[in-house]
Amino acid sequence: MTAVIFFLIILFILIGKAADIVIVGVRELATKLGVNLFVAGMVLGVFTSLPEITIGVNALIANIPAIPFGNLTGGILVLFGPILGLSLILNRHVATDGAWSSILPITLYLMLPLLYGIDGKISALDGGILIFGYLVVLYYTYRSHRHSAPRVHKREYNVSAELITIIVGMIGVFVCANAIVHYTQLLLEAYRIPAFLIGLIVFSIGTNLPELTVTIRSWRHHIRDLSLSNLIGSALTNGLTVGAFALMAPITTISDYSYLALFAGTVILLGALTLFYKTNKAFSRAEGVVLIALYLLTIGSATLLAIY
Repeated sequence: MTAVIFFLIILFILIGKAADIVIVGVRELATKLGVNLFVAGMVLGVFTSLPEITIGVNALIANIPAIPFGNLTGGILVLFGPILGLSLILNRHVATDGAWSSILPITLYLMLPLLYGIDGKISALDGGILIFGYLVVLYYTYRSHRHSAPRVHKREYNVSAELITIIVGMIGVFVCANAIVHYTQLLLEAYRIPAFLIGLIVFSIGTNLPELTVTIRSWRHHIRDLSLSNLIGSALTNGLTVGAFALMAPITTISDYSYLALFAGTVILLGALTLFYKTNKAFSRAEGVVLIALYLLTIGSATLLAIY
């Protein structure tokens, strides 16, 4: 089984690299077409969620629905806990518009997937609401930020190289995702690990390597609007994906103390995110530490309750 774990680590690195190829293609495409940076970040959020989406589809085909649900809900925590928190610690702060109206619809929407699962099942109706809610929040967020970030004025319409890059990267993501699900099945059979925990802890970190890459690159090149909007876009896509999967087949959840701890921790973390967005019109380094601590506390308590 050591070899299986080693292969999984390699595959997560490769899927991150493949998704990074897609990200580069989308970024260059947006630059050539002169797309607003915030909008480009939201689009990148969809593409950086390719590992979650493809792994989820393969897991559903393999009849392991708990993996994608744990992966997607855990991914929201990873995005606004370790990834945003670490970037704030290393880079001090990032400015916001400080408006409740900008952040509250996003964080309220992100609470819905776990809220719908409290009764033990996310139905097709719940999935439809999640999809509709995603479209509403996406449109509202775009309207709120369309004038807040600078536009790239250079326009060029020969984008064949960028499209080829995106296609090649997506093929790599799909191949790696299929292999990851295969090796994960071997682990589940060998160690009897709950599939939801595998998705919540392991997959949520591994499949968010693209978001971590975008965040690091964005901060390094001082494009902070791209970094934050990418995290928001990716988190919203996770909610959309849960809705799409629920439409394909109802998602069964185990509403125990572990699940309730996860839900409560998610609400607290997203509540803190909302508050920090508002205060001083910026995220600070200290707030980054708090976000990471809340993530660790949530995952730790949910895991311990699941085991014991």
